[in-house]
Amino acid sequence: MNKSKLITLFAILMVALNLILVFFLWNKKPHHPKNEGPKQVIIERLDFDENQIQAYELLIDVHKLKVQELNSEIGELKQLLFQTLITKDQASKDAVMLVLESKKREIEELNYVHFKELKSLCSLEQEDAFVLLVDDLGKLFSPRNKPPKK
Repeated sequence: MNKSKLITLFAILMVALNLILVFFLWNKKPHHPKNEGPKQVIIERLDFDENQIQAYELLIDVHKLKVQELNSEIGELKQLLFQTLITKDQASKDAVMLVLESKKREIEELNYVHFKELKSLCSLEQEDAFVLLVDDLGKLFSPRNKPPKK
């Protein structure tokens, strides 16, 4: 086999491999079914009944509102922080950073209380499942596992 035939064969092979790769990337299915977000996973893993599901959905709604409010405050604080780039006021920058840290801590505290309230919805029979769920909460709510916003 001469050099030109070998190069041609290699080029055809590379094109074929790229087409296969594009096909698999294009047809990649999501890791979880569409309706299986963290809420659904938690409901299934804890085997919640209808009353527990309703109470959990209420917890989620209240939690989301509080987190959105804090995220809004964080957004405003970030704007103030960026303004210190212009004013070069180190004291203001430090003060804003302290408040930002405090707000982020509040969000984590809210998350903790939210899962504590979730635990209170569990029956004695569900507490073992909750313990197993706690081990996976970090993965379940990881930004990598969230579907992209449309």
